Amino acid sequence: MQRITSANRVLALANGLSAPLASDLAMRLTAIGRPTEFVSDPIGQQISARQL
Repeated sequence: MQRITSANRVLALANGLSAPLASDLAMRLTAIGRPTEFVSDPIGQQISARQL
């Protein structure tokens, strides 16, 4: 949890049946003031992860 609170950027990634869970996590973190990006496309995930 400490890494999430101290991170400059949070990225939630998931595929298949886990994607709705990652999307929900991103929305909940954003709602409490921790902007989080959710990417569902596999190529987009790789690009976003490389830019962290």
